[in-house]
Amino acid sequence: MPGNPAHAVFGELEAQGFLRQIQEIEGSLKGIAEQLASFAGAATERAQETESFAAHILALQAIVAVLARHANVPPESVAAEIRDEIKARTAKLAGNTDGSPEVLAIAQALFGENR
Repeated sequence: MPGNPAHAVFGELEAQGFLRQIQEIEGSLKGIAEQLASFAGAATERAQETESFAAHILALQAIVAVLARHANVPPESVAAEIRDEIKARTAKLAGNTDGSPEVLAIAQALFGENR
């Protein structure tokens, strides 16, 4: 219908390139959606890797705790050596000359100090 106002408005928008711009925006949004889906997939993979890493650490902690109990070594006899080893291995990473207090606390808990 040539006299239809909606048809005239649509024709004017098309002539001004508005519809082309909408299509470009739609394409850009689809690209963004694909990137977000990719990021979500990567984040899920990293979370699974982190869970696996944590599981390995917990398993090693359990093994060390059992071995320490069965070794019948009094914690106080090796506490200084453990602290020195933690200090040497974690001082630079922790930015603390005494090493990581978190690592020391975990080691003390595993070996049975302060129980």
